[in-house]
Amino acid sequence: MLPDYPDVEVVSFRDAPDPGDACRRWIDRTTETVIALDGPLVQTTILIDDADSLVVYCRLHHAVADAWGINLMLKEICEHFEAHDGQAPDASAPAPSCLDVIAADRAYRVSPSRQADRDALVAAVGGLSPALFPRAATVSGRRRLRRSVHVDSHLADRVRDTGRSIFAVTAAALATCLRRLHHDGDIVLGVPLLNRRTPEDLATMSDVANILPLHVPVDEHSTLLDLADRIRSDVWDLTSHQRFPLGELLAALRDEGHRGQGLFDVTYSYITVPDSPLDRPDDVELTVLSSGYSLDAVNIVVREHESDGSLDVDLFYADDVFDDAFRVEAAMGHVIRLIDGGLRSADAPLRTLAMLGPDETARIDAFERPHTAELDETATLDRLVAAQAVRTPDRPAVVGSDADGRTHTLTYAEFLGRVSRLAQRLRDAGLRPEECVPVLLPRSREFLIAVHAVHAAGGAYVPVDPQHPQERVRSLLTDCQARMAICNEESEGLLGSLGIRPVPAAASAQGDASDADPERAAGPVPATSRPTDLAYVLYTSGSTGTPKGVMIEHRSVVNRLAWMQRRYPLRDDDVILHKTPATFDVSVWELMWWARAGAGVAVAPVGAELGSGEVSRGGG
Repeated sequence: MLPDYPDVEVVSFRDAPDPGDACRRWIDRTTETVIALDGPLVQTTILIDDADSLVVYCRLHHAVADAWGINLMLKEICEHFEAHDGQAPDASAPAPSCLDVIAADRAYRVSPSRQADRDALVAAVGGLSPALFPRAATVSGRRRLRRSVHVDSHLADRVRDTGRSIFAVTAAALATCLRRLHHDGDIVLGVPLLNRRTPEDLATMSDVANILPLHVPVDEHSTLLDLADRIRSDVWDLTSHQRFPLGELLAALRDEGHRGQGLFDVTYSYITVPDSPLDRPDDVELTVLSSGYSLDAVNIVVREHESDGSLDVDLFYADDVFDDAFRVEAAMGHVIRLIDGGLRSADAPLRTLAMLGPDETARIDAFERPHTAELDETATLDRLVAAQAVRTPDRPAVVGSDADGRTHTLTYAEFLGRVSRLAQRLRDAGLRPEECVPVLLPRSREFLIAVHAVHAAGGAYVPVDPQHPQERVRSLLTDCQARMAICNEESEGLLGSLGIRPVPAAASAQGDASDADPERAAGPVPATSRPTDLAYVLYTSGSTGTPKGVMIEHRSVVNRLAWMQRRYPLRDDDVILHKTPATFDVSVWELMWWARAGAGVAVAPVGAELGSGEVSRGGG
């Protein structure tokens, strides 16, 4: 007599407009539904979508059986189906009882082996910092997708011919791929283990499999086969501890002060399917719809068929990790290319094996390759401003507001006149080529004039915010070895205490009659700067220690501005808003770009970056 099985539901789709599509949608919808623990843990449904075949849909909770146990169940079903007389095949011995598995587990939990396994696993992974994929979606917002590939036996035989297992070689390629993707952190794979040590265990349908972390230290100076040998040895060691549950390992790690979660987010399960009716493609087609895991980035399930040596590969992956920007097919291609390269050149170090395909390599080359364009190798920032002022002397250049909120505009000729007069005063004060000149002024027209005047005089400007803490201001002034600085009256006392000569931004403060009329024409001072001369020095925040000065040459800024003008061209009627604090590098193009392109600049009032109303007022 056949054993008693749960009631089997039969669902027919033959009346649907597209029976095959209706059947697939039923399967997808049902597979996405969580199996309730208070209901049937095993559900079997016969789906009819064709007159000549049918689908047997089996759905089991992981508490009932692992993958090996499910194969045992399906094998038994197929044997009953193939019995000609409708009777179950003869069994030489009754199937082992799950109660024996439970008894063996209870004995293990009170044995010295359990403590030894715990200590060994904690020691192996306790100090690791696993490399994990960043997640873009919440747990409830993640979707699991599946990608399946069948690998013919002659391709798998290439790996077998090396004398290594397919698992070891493919795991070595997978770990190498993850190493290159993550760059940092330890590569750890979750490896499901049968946890069946006796023939009776292998014949028992139950959930006894365990999953444990396998650390793969990828050394790109070794070969793929060397790494495969290392994995084989480490998996053998891991198998000796396979009875210790993963959940208890995570708890033990927390107890020991290590990270107790997130050991891995890539699992690799490799199982051999014994020769059976289940493994004969002409009679039965088997499809795995879910891996049983839902939180990992990807679960890889490989089934090796004893009947013909072929492989079925199923990838169950999260759509917030593998998306349009990094498709799972691309990741599969990376692993396959590493395997192919490692087998073709068995002595080649991993670092020499290509992982990217031709299209990917071409895209990266196009992105990283320098884009050559015509550039005036003799240009300096001061020469570019002077040349533009000659071409468009009457065009508006600088718009800003004074302390009373009144808007003033300087033409290019007027701007260059003020720049030239201040530059001459710097030279008269003895400024040397490439000498650092701190500018202690708030954002204003005067600040713009001062920066360009330092360039015109042959020096390098150093922006110093007078509102910063005095300790930082003193540190910057001392570090750049300033002998003179452009400032207003409020900073003259500080400069004097450091022995630094103040150069007032407004010459009228010193009674200079030539600047009493700021609109009076003044020719540019003779240019002395070279493209390789220092243009400015910006200091870091000092959050990790003493602020450090970053030194930039004229040619670097000229090249940057030329690229910006090609990529985002300014018209002569455009106006740039200068609002970024000059102590940040983004401010450089606000200070220089407009003058190179013949456009204008509007100087936002101090503090305007904190509110759009002030920005509007500053722009006039």
